[in-house]
Amino acid sequence: MDWTFAIERNRQALVKIIAGLVALVDGADMLPRPLHRFVCRVLRPAESALRRLIVIVAAGLRKKADPAEKDAADKRPLPDFSSFGRGQNRAAFALIDPRKSFSGSGRVFRMPVPKHALPQISVPGLTDRIEWARSDDRLEAASLSRRIEKLERALKTLPRQARRLNRLMARREKAKPGTGRVGPIRPGHPPGYRRRPRHPVDDLLRDCHGLAHMSGFKPP
Repeated sequence: MDWTFAIERNRQALVKIIAGLVALVDGADMLPRPLHRFVCRVLRPAESALRRLIVIVAAGLRKKADPAEKDAADKRPLPDFSSFGRGQNRAAFALIDPRKSFSGSGRVFRMPVPKHALPQISVPGLTDRIEWARSDDRLEAASLSRRIEKLERALKTLPRQARRLNRLMARREKAKPGTGRVGPIRPGHPPGYRRRPRHPVDDLLRDCHGLAHMSGFKPP
């Protein structure tokens, strides 16, 4: 397996996807609801794909650091992405998959309101019918912008994120059994997984998920 080529290919694919998200949000404070939902549908699997890409790089760094596995490690060096971003003291990208919730708590069921059911005002002969606009037609984009920024910054510093993951796993090996010892990849399908691909990010996530399992990365 040419891990250098696999890492670079998927990194370039993520670069293009992030560039598309940045263009859609474009520093806006508010986004139309359909656009907000679309960005969320792309952003979640993109975050999962990046976590798996970090796992792949971290596995390569572990093999190079372990003398017993030095001969088995790929002799071709990993790409150097460290020059793309330096010294930014901001919120770090989350390296651990969010765990599934089986309790059902926290979910709110929202009944969509059809357009014809909204209140209407009209004055015959003087005004056209005026439809009340729904107050949630536009949603705040600040949280999406922060997530995209963290995603972009982590992708530019892959080796740094991989070293951070290895340090995190080293600490978790000494932790007590429980949630403090879980690895970066949760069991089952990754967050944002879709059985039927609807966007290039879906195929990217499948590729990165499979490569992460092939990389030999061992959680505590």
